[in-house]
Amino acid sequence: MSLAYLKQEELEERFLFHIKSLVNEDIIKGDGNPNFKELKRIFESVDDNHDNFISQTELEDLIGNVFELQKDDIPMEYAKATIMSHFDDDNSGNISWEEFEKGCNKWMEKWKIVTNSSNSASGNLWEKASPIY
Repeated sequence: MSLAYLKQEELEERFLFHIKSLVNEDIIKGDGNPNFKELKRIFESVDDNHDNFISQTELEDLIGNVFELQKDDIPMEYAKATIMSHFDDDNSGNISWEEFEKGCNKWMEKWKIVTNSSNSASGNLWEKASPIY
């Protein structure tokens, strides 16, 4: 595995772990599916100006909270570019609710597979963040 791949994996892990810390209920429902009600609540709390999009500035605020960049040594521009490349499907420079929902779902599905298929540190972190079953 390359260093760039590992860095992206760490970014995804931290993002999901932080999202888990913001929810009132489990991020994964008992049936194994994402709790979209909680994801919507998170999206609305990040969307400070209530325009139904997460702007570049709002994303930077979220990233700052998620990664505590000075401690994790993850550059803001790298984190922002990575998240935008996975979430901003229409390349508008903003993340809509639909894009946020789809991106979170994609990353959660990935980590469920990692958790169920290995004893990796990634899998262990996901288990701590959100018991699936």
